[in-house]
Amino acid sequence: MTEGVLDQGPLRRGSPLRTPRAAAVAGIVFSVLMISALVLLRISIPAHPGDVGTWLTSTLALARNVTSSLLNVYSMRMAAVFTLSTVTIARRTQIVSRWLTVAGLAAALVLIIGIGISPWVELVFPAWILALSVDILAAGPRDASGADQALRGQLQA
Repeated sequence: MTEGVLDQGPLRRGSPLRTPRAAAVAGIVFSVLMISALVLLRISIPAHPGDVGTWLTSTLALARNVTSSLLNVYSMRMAAVFTLSTVTIARRTQIVSRWLTVAGLAAALVLIIGIGISPWVELVFPAWILALSVDILAAGPRDASGADQALRGQLQA
């Protein structure tokens, strides 16, 4: 039922993205900023609240637990859902390389199941976004299909 719908309109297989460069640049900026923020959080806050002093022990422990819960439980699961949605769209429209689709599935699986393995696992999401953005940017503008060219011709006339 959905196969017929996907073969028509802007979501048909192999159809070009309308603004791939803007999406790619935005993805690269997002990835760099998120990776920087996560790394700065990991290296600036001590692993154990008692190491810095007693004044931080009530305050830092509570803030660390709340932030960790929000980041690891909610945010990374939502990142996995976003990754799966993007992979599904990319697979059906064939707008990215096949290896990137497989890497996205693996990244989503790691984000859903393996987030407790290491605190550095959360870097998988921005790394995948970075790879996706670079792939889209490297692909450059693709040739428009015949229907898009006909529509452009009608608009210019």
